Amino acid sequence: MKAISADVLSISLYNQPITTSFIQLSMKTVSCQQVIDWQNENVCHNHYGLRKRMDNELKSGTSDG
Repeated sequence: MKAISADVLSISLYNQPITTSFIQLSMKTVSCQQVIDWQNENVCHNHYGLRKRMDNELKSGTSDG
């Protein structure tokens, strides 16, 4: 069962100074697709996120079911 939220992605930044060079290096090292893939495999949605997604689906008239 997935038991961590997307907030886990920011934990490693707590003590990291965010500079332009740090961001550039990060963007060269890890692709956006790698982050999305990791997130899809390891992160669960919290209740707020699920409710927001369901509300958006209802407003747009689309759903998976």
